[in-house]
Amino acid sequence: MNELVHRLIDEVKQANDELEWIEFKTNIGEMKSSITYNGLGEYISALSNSACVSNKEFAYLILGIEDTSWEIVGTNLQMSSERYQNQNYELWLRTKISPKINFTVFETDIQGKHIVVFTIPAAKGEATSFNGVAKIRVASSNTELRLYPDKLRKIVNSQDDWSVKIVENATLNDLDETAIQKAIGKFKEASLSKSFYKDVENWSVERTLDAAGITINGKITRTALVLLGKEESAHLLSPYVAQITWKLSGEQKAYQHFGIPFILNTTEAFRKIRNYQFKFFPKDELLSTTVEKFDPEVILEGLHNAVAHQDYSLLSRIILNENEDSISIINAGSFFEGKPEDYYSASRTPKRYRNRFLASAMANVGMIDSVGFGISKMVTSQKKRFFPLPDYEKSNDSEVVLEIVAKIIDENYCKLLMEKQVSLADAILLDRVQKGELITNEQFLMLKKQNLVEGRYPAIRISSKLIDNPKQAIKYLNAKGFEINEIKDGIIKMLRVEEGVKKADFVEYLLPRMSTLKTKEQNKTTIGNTLTSMKENGDIYAIGKKWYLKKK
Repeated sequence: MNELVHRLIDEVKQANDELEWIEFKTNIGEMKSSITYNGLGEYISALSNSACVSNKEFAYLILGIEDTSWEIVGTNLQMSSERYQNQNYELWLRTKISPKINFTVFETDIQGKHIVVFTIPAAKGEATSFNGVAKIRVASSNTELRLYPDKLRKIVNSQDDWSVKIVENATLNDLDETAIQKAIGKFKEASLSKSFYKDVENWSVERTLDAAGITINGKITRTALVLLGKEESAHLLSPYVAQITWKLSGEQKAYQHFGIPFILNTTEAFRKIRNYQFKFFPKDELLSTTVEKFDPEVILEGLHNAVAHQDYSLLSRIILNENEDSISIINAGSFFEGKPEDYYSASRTPKRYRNRFLASAMANVGMIDSVGFGISKMVTSQKKRFFPLPDYEKSNDSEVVLEIVAKIIDENYCKLLMEKQVSLADAILLDRVQKGELITNEQFLMLKKQNLVEGRYPAIRISSKLIDNPKQAIKYLNAKGFEINEIKDGIIKMLRVEEGVKKADFVEYLLPRMSTLKTKEQNKTTIGNTLTSMKENGDIYAIGKKWYLKKK
């Protein structure tokens, strides 16, 4: 940090003029000081916006340097303990800045003098404001940004693609060989319909990674490091963070960090989650319907979306938070294009991406869907499994929070989904009702006409008329087991999570879910016959003793 301070002083000296993205101040106070407490917030706004206009990633505000002689004089600001208006000063500052930008504060001593360095990210796509007012540096003055429409226009149009930047000094040796081979394999699978498919086999690694949109002319991009980088190469992304933290909450507590390469480690993070079987009982039946507590495809879809849409400029980890009955996936930055519910029915395709290059590469290697179907897939899966739908209600301007619940909130909701043909649109509304969220009177009347809800608006609830005897005898609880189609679905799900699965692993996974009216050996034979049938249909193929999913 001391080197940074000296470098910035030298840069200003060499410019022999004010640089609108660097500012030096000395003491802080309300009177007879170099800067006031409110003034410091205004400088953060002005410098952030000026950095954008000046095409700089960061701006710097340094207290403890005289701004004309550049002499190191020290400052009275003790940021770690400073208080203002009866609260922590840094916290007060951050609540006044909009949108939330992750400026960092570093305190050090140079030549025995106390120095405080603010590193301030450039505004992106939206002007940075303090107390609702956006400022800009013009020569040596801070003034309102609204007076300079050309500068404001540049900020609004400045949305930068963080993921496309070339990483200086990074080479192919900084990428993980296993991750490279997986990316190439997935790219080949995704290119079956492309005119160049037959040629891919003869391409070099460099050409293939270029074609997959991971590198540019053989140069290593941030996308390449995020998806394929060796763990020990993560420092090349500094100060940015590419990490997923799995955290177990509740009576038991644990955590683990998963770094790059994400093409491998999103699956490793998912494997930390405890998954077990959940049983539902359809009306007037003695047999249960069994589903997994968490659908692997839903969790991985959510994780991959978080990787693709993370605002890496905020220097934050992606959080995979496991509770007893829910999973939360949290990524930094607001929801980028529209609202989550716009994508529930797969009727909307995003026009913009925060990290377009990264999102395109992830689509090319099969990690995400590029046309906006990802959220719809998660919603549809939860509906088929009778659980509450995924929601983003806890999201805010600084982070997107996807919550996936695996428990019964309202038994009537589950019963309706099991016993009636409920459309996705109606299920979305019923899910809001069971969560206590308000729907419109028009939506209520539409549901009531179908006998799906009851009560008087707005005090409404899901109809219980179909639930005559919800708790049946359970003598034959496990008797029904998986049907053939469900066995096939289980095989496909395993192959999507793990490539190259042995028959014994399928048996271990499927056997507890199969009929108890048959012997263990009969169920094993059924699994073997199903594998053979799926192979003959061209759904899967075997190499040696391992089975693989065939992409169509």
